[in-house]
Amino acid sequence: MRLPRLRIPTPVQRLGFFMLLALALRSSHAAASQSTSPLIHLDWDGCTSSAASNRDFACDTNDGHELLVASYTAEAVANEPPSQFTFRVTFSSGQPEPPSWWQTYPAGCRAGAMTLDESFLTGGTCLHFPSHFFYSAQVVSAGGIRLTGGILLTQPTIPEPLIAGQTYFLFNMNIAHTKSLGADSCAGCAQPLSIFFEEFKIYTTTTGLEYTYDGFATPKATWQWSQVPTRNATWGQIKSLYR
Repeated sequence: MRLPRLRIPTPVQRLGFFMLLALALRSSHAAASQSTSPLIHLDWDGCTSSAASNRDFACDTNDGHELLVASYTAEAVANEPPSQFTFRVTFSSGQPEPPSWWQTYPAGCRAGAMTLDESFLTGGTCLHFPSHFFYSAQVVSAGGIRLTGGILLTQPTIPEPLIAGQTYFLFNMNIAHTKSLGADSCAGCAQPLSIFFEEFKIYTTTTGLEYTYDGFATPKATWQWSQVPTRNATWGQIKSLYR
C-alpha cells in the first residue's frame, strides 16, 4: 500500500498562514477590549458603587436639590493609564415628550435646574483624579433629556494605571427643586423616570480608545419609581424612541 504523499507548504504559503493567524489574534484582542465593561454606577447622595437606586421626592418645596453621583469600578484588564473619559446619560420617561419638570436645558421650563460638576466629596472608598478638565452639554431627546460630556485628564498629574476592583468618581449631577411648587411650577415632577448610562468610553495614553460600555438593559438609577412601578420603561423601549 502506498502512503499518501505529504505536501510541504511553500515559503509563500507559510507566510500567508502566519499572516492570517496574526490578523485573527489581533482581531480577537480588539474585540475583547471593545466588549470589556467596567461597572458603571449612578447613586443618589454619594459615590457608593451600589446597584441602581431610586429617589422619591414629594415635589413640595422649591428649595434644596438632589445629588446624583456617577462612578465606575475598573476591571482587571484596565491596567493602562487613562487619558480621557466620555459619557452619554439619558433621562427618559418612556413617553414621546419629556416632562416639563425635566426640561432643564436652555429655553426649557426649568432651564439651568440641572448642573454637572466634578466636585469630589471626600470620604468613602472612591478615588478621584484631582487634575482634569470637565465639559458637558444638555440636549432634548425623545421622552427626556440627554447629557453628553467628558473628562480630560491633564498635566501635571499623570494618572496611574487603573486599579482592578477600585471605584473611581466621575462627576456629580445636581438637580435643583426650583419650580416644583407654586403657580409657576413645571409639570411632571412626580412622573416616574429612568436614568440610563447610555454610553461610557475610556481612552488610554498609549492605545487611544480602549473600552466602550453601552447598551444597558436596565436603568442605573430611577426617579419616583415606587409611586407607579407598572410604568417602568426598559432599555429596548427607550432605544425605540430614537429610531
